[in-house]
Amino acid sequence: MILPQTKSFEVIEEIRASVEVGENLIGDIAIRRLLKDVEAIPEPGEKLSLKGIIFILQGKTHEGMALCERAIGITPYESAIWRNYCCILNSMGYFSKLKEMILLALENVNKCPQLLNTIAIHASFSADLNLFNQVMLLVDKLNIEPKNIFELRDMEAFCLLSQNGNNAYKLSSLAQELLSVAESNGVKIVRSGIKPDSDGILGYQCTVNTNDIDFICSINDQLFDRIFDKNIDTSGCFAIFEGSD
Repeated sequence: MILPQTKSFEVIEEIRASVEVGENLIGDIAIRRLLKDVEAIPEPGEKLSLKGIIFILQGKTHEGMALCERAIGITPYESAIWRNYCCILNSMGYFSKLKEMILLALENVNKCPQLLNTIAIHASFSADLNLFNQVMLLVDKLNIEPKNIFELRDMEAFCLLSQNGNNAYKLSSLAQELLSVAESNGVKIVRSGIKPDSDGILGYQCTVNTNDIDFICSINDQLFDRIFDKNIDTSGCFAIFEGSD
């Protein structure tokens, strides 16, 4: 969920829904007006961050990313700037860049402990037990209450992965391959989930923004091919794309 900054609250409120779905929902005229509003924001980090996010929504992806990362460089202690950027990277399906930013966030936790929440959200989304474990180590090191970091959904994901040992690590590998297939096909993920199937096999299911059966079969075939080519052990776990309702 995108977090508003005080002086840019109105801008953020207007683009909130667009950022969360990864699509310009307010139209070009409104976007251009918001860019003018952003120029009036005095804080350089906020200004660059919001301008970058708007550029990404306009399709100026690389330029927008550069602006967002400049904002982070200027104000690495502002958790909302990190979170806003990670939110749009996730909703737009730029998962490799998102992982890069999450790893950078890990390096900046001492400057901004609130980043642990953003990192935990991504660990849950991507079924990444290694990342979850790094979060827990930092929670202990910084003497932070886990309930102040983990949202309920993320804590449930961590507990489920932790209870499944080696299968959870294998699932994490499958999830990374799934996200790579999604990104290479320009697929936006509506939601992801970790749960065992009726036979108790641990699964990573991602709902995508289409119900085109042929396309969903195609990307699942691509996922299977990647897993087969890399000889990834799938015993006790699986990953799959599912269509939206």
